Amino acid sequence: MTDFAGLIIDSQAKSIRINQIKVEGLVHTKHEFIQAITEPLIEANTLGDVIIGTRNVATQLRGLGIFKEVSITLDANPNTEPDCVDVVYTVVERPRIDARTGADFGYNEGSMNMSLLFRNAFGKAETIMATSSYGVDTTTSLQAPKDESVSSTGMQGASAHQLTFTKPLFTSSDQMLEANLFKNDRNHTALMSYQEAVQGFTASIKNTISANSLYEVAYNAIWRENHSLSPNASLTIRKDAGHSLKSSISHSFSIDTRDDTVFPTVGRYLRVFQELAGFGGNVSFLKNELNSLYVQNFNNFISISGSMRCGVLFPLSFEGSNSGVRVNDRFQLGGPNSLRGFSQSGVGPRESKDSIGGDLYYGVGLSALFPLPVLPSNLFRGHTFVNGGSLVRMDKSNIVESTTNLFANPSVAAGVGLVARFTNFRLELNYCVPLRATTTDLPKHGFQFGIGMHFM
Repeated sequence: MTDFAGLIIDSQAKSIRINQIKVEGLVHTKHEFIQAITEPLIEANTLGDVIIGTRNVATQLRGLGIFKEVSITLDANPNTEPDCVDVVYTVVERPRIDARTGADFGYNEGSMNMSLLFRNAFGKAETIMATSSYGVDTTTSLQAPKDESVSSTGMQGASAHQLTFTKPLFTSSDQMLEANLFKNDRNHTALMSYQEAVQGFTASIKNTISANSLYEVAYNAIWRENHSLSPNASLTIRKDAGHSLKSSISHSFSIDTRDDTVFPTVGRYLRVFQELAGFGGNVSFLKNELNSLYVQNFNNFISISGSMRCGVLFPLSFEGSNSGVRVNDRFQLGGPNSLRGFSQSGVGPRESKDSIGGDLYYGVGLSALFPLPVLPSNLFRGHTFVNGGSLVRMDKSNIVESTTNLFANPSVAAGVGLVARFTNFRLELNYCVPLRATTTDLPKHGFQFGIGMHFM
């Protein structure tokens, strides 16, 4: 019997050269751009080098996101020397224009959205994407409130508009340059007594270190205006009203080895984020956040996950800055995606009816996913959880006391529910039972619905 595996291994050392490289099917893509990607193949001098090199180039071409098909052919050209081959890539370009409309509904809000994507805009895998959405808050009644001091603007909704440009740095999709222009109108009156207008610019470089890890560094210039304050707005909300400019640099590192982002059975997720503000704006701070998750499967039946999140915000002093930190920048905690069993932003410091955020927070969670009878396990899972955490303001003169307060009175809840898969998103419907709450918390006993990609 012929040992085909051994024959292939022995043939890998066979001397061979590439005569020419052809890329067929290019319409809008510039040939010099593709040539820069395929050019390293010319250095191959063995069959093994040719096989590995051609596959690596095909992976790069697919990673650009502009081709829906990439195939490889090694052609022994009779007009060349016996040990020469032609490498032929046959590609099918994706449509340049992609327009979509849709609607999303999450906890306390829904939105209608539309997007227009211009792919491979200048022939070097650039993309230009315009998105626009309009959302409405669903926490308030459609009827006018009986108490005139309570704002009824919660149903006025919010809008978001963004223009994004991306392009590969050099010729690899592993290093991407991204620039964003955006304008958002946010209605916070369900949680805080103001509305917010945000517009700005961000520029970032994203570096894919491996298949599971990503590093990103960015510059952000964001102008905010807190406006339309409710008549009963708290002192903190009134103090932070008006205009502010955040000029910051940030970086993040993430690693994700989970086998599935919706129903993971094994793996871990880690994201570290830091932001330094105070370069020309009128707010200045150092923000640090950590988000981690570890999942383990038991008996191929139940998946147990443990998660932890924490963050710290340090006010800083820069020349020309008022050294202030606005409510816009502080952490919020509570809700189905961060701390189940509590209302959105329902944990931590509060003045009157306003959630004013905090400078120190942590949250930990333990949850289990398991298949249910009758329901398909690839779409639905049972869910039970317990989670807890705390959010406090920082006293710069006594950081030790602030840290002690953070861990002294945790807010805790437990529950059981149903989890469903919706494309890459996870939908949760849980029955929650708050077990411990502080005097400023807003515990939520009963059913709670959430949609997102990351949960505690």
